[in-house]
Amino acid sequence: MLKLCLFVLGVIWCAGLAQLPSLWSLGGLGVLALLVARTGKGRWSQTGLLAFCLLAGLFYADMRAQWRLAQALPAAQWQQPVYLQGVVRDLPVPGEYGLRMRMDVEQVLTPGAVLPERVQLMLFAKKGESMPQWHAGQRWRLTARFRPRQATANPYGFDAEQWLWSEGVLASGSVLPGAQYVEDAQDPGARVDRLREGLVLRIDRVLGRTRAAGLVAGLTVGAQQGIARQEWQSLSRTGLTHVVSISGLHITMVAGMVASVVS
Repeated sequence: MLKLCLFVLGVIWCAGLAQLPSLWSLGGLGVLALLVARTGKGRWSQTGLLAFCLLAGLFYADMRAQWRLAQALPAAQWQQPVYLQGVVRDLPVPGEYGLRMRMDVEQVLTPGAVLPERVQLMLFAKKGESMPQWHAGQRWRLTARFRPRQATANPYGFDAEQWLWSEGVLASGSVLPGAQYVEDAQDPGARVDRLREGLVLRIDRVLGRTRAAGLVAGLTVGAQQGIARQEWQSLSRTGLTHVVSISGLHITMVAGMVASVVS
């Protein structure tokens, strides 16, 4: 347990650093600590092992952070049109001005262009037009203009940019006219997303666009976009936000296991 705690402490330590250390330096220190643990005696061996666990956590977090930084959108491509192919992930979120969604980039078809593996897209709808019909798990070819993902970070408020960083969303873009639907992706993630979207649509048909529909969708399949801001505030005041945050598919999986055991 102590070793695991030191590994986690190393991850936390990396998060608090003003500058990421060199992976080569951390790797060298880790090898040195491991040699001390293997060749030392008594307390030296134990100290070397504990130091190795701490450095392993720091190395892991550093490696993940540097890998994520390497995917950042190059400044030369800001607001430049990029042609790509990707798959819609999670559930598209309709809003006042159009449709917001996440997409896993499969191919960048513009020569010389580079994009992060995951981006956030906004498909705007003109006033009076119906909402664009894009669905979870669909593969599209499209052209979009991208910019680095940025958001406000008010003191003591929600840091949206940090959250998007943790989710791997490193760029956001606006879809330009001419997008082409290719096919429905058949990987397990796409199948699960389509199933979730189908359940949300069924809940909406049965309950309508009501407060209950948003809460039921959030609790059953983790579709939290239907929960109004006022509901989140009420959950926060009563200390129940974790009920929705840890629910979704987890509750569905537990319910399915219980149902199979009972039957």
